[in-house]
This record gives sequence, C-alpha cells and structure tokens, in this order.
Amino acid sequence: MTTTASLTGAAVIAAAWPARYYAAYDTTATSITRVTALYDVQSPQTVVQNLPAAVTMIALTEDQWALTAGAQTIWVQGGAILYPARYMQGMTQRRHSPRA
Repeated sequence: MTTTASLTGAAVIAAAWPARYYAAYDTTATSITRVTALYDVQSPQTVVQNLPAAVTMIALTEDQWALTAGAQTIWVQGGAILYPARYMQGMTQRRHSPRA
C-alpha cells in the first residue's frame, strides 16, 4: 500500500504558481500591450481563488518585482517583459501585495 502525504496550503500554491511574483497581461493581444496586474502569490493578502493560472502570466524575478514599485507602465510583447530596466516610474496598475 502506498501512502501520500497531504500537501500544505503553501505546497499547493507552490505547485500551481512555482514563481512567487507574476505579471498579468492581455494574452489575446497581438502587439505590444501593458501589464494589467501584479501578483505576489505568497502574500497573505492574495486571494488564491482570484489568481489567474500561472501559464497565463509572466513570472518575475525578485529583482524585476522590486523594479515594479512605482512603475507607471510595464510593456509586454509575446509573453515577455519589454525594457525591464525602464519601468521604474509611478505604478498605475493594481498591485496585489503587502506593498499596495
């Protein structure tokens, strides 16, 4: 008989969203578009049921996440962040994190 350990809530979240930070965008856009929301999936304020699937978002590194603080516009094309070092001016999108 094989037994399986129950996953903790954190393990379930880590399995569904392997990165901690994500940027959501319009995946149907055929040209350059903007990030529409930012998510810290490990934030206690994040409502897991409201998170888009990880495959529909762009995973961000910790450094990229830090740059989003204060960014007005973050551009995306073909599922990739454009000009990642240039989006450091005033953020207008919704932020789903403790820093909101």
